[in-house]
Amino acid sequence: MNRIAFVILALVASALAWSQDPKGAISVKVIDQQGNPVPAATVKFDPPRREGTMLLYVSPDCKTDASGSCTRDKLLMDTYLVRVKKPSDGYPNMSFNFYSHQSKEIVVVLTPEQPNRSVLFTLGPKAATLKLNIVDDANDAPIYNPSVILRNVSDPKDLVGMGPSADSTVLIPPDMDVQIEVRADGYMPWHLTEHPELASGKAMHLRSEERQEMTIRMTHQ
Repeated sequence: MNRIAFVILALVASALAWSQDPKGAISVKVIDQQGNPVPAATVKFDPPRREGTMLLYVSPDCKTDASGSCTRDKLLMDTYLVRVKKPSDGYPNMSFNFYSHQSKEIVVVLTPEQPNRSVLFTLGPKAATLKLNIVDDANDAPIYNPSVILRNVSDPKDLVGMGPSADSTVLIPPDMDVQIEVRADGYMPWHLTEHPELASGKAMHLRSEERQEMTIRMTHQ
């Protein structure tokens, strides 16, 4: 049997085994800190972090309706970390540890004895929003596709790297001293520590739902 045929048979066997395994469901109700439902939020059901594993895994998810509720069925009997995000409303992706201080994940275990579970998830507080205008220092032309690194000043290993959203904003955890670094091809790295006039104490510290705007001027290498 050649390798391709073996792989196909292995995939078929895996699919058949999955189809025969018992399935369950998790229903989630998402509310904000005032108890109001949060519609159109994305709920993800992630596997626990297992040291030393590099498995590719697409987490099941569902989107909340007008009542803030959604259900994901056909889940294998396993342990799931329920996380919720809605960046457009200031609720970041909690799959990044950097943001997990805002809302805690909920651990849900599905077993043959309890295949269907319901949980209440409270989001919040909302993040602060920082609009970044990243431009060329020589001609004020916008710089496209920059990389932004946010770092917790009290724990430098607690960081996240990203690109600004479509509206050039990034979400900042509230009441945290955050250091900012920006990188772009062909430019010198930009660090907030080199521009203390932009933030008191050389760190960004914003309150929940606060909005600020910053222009970052980058110099060619």
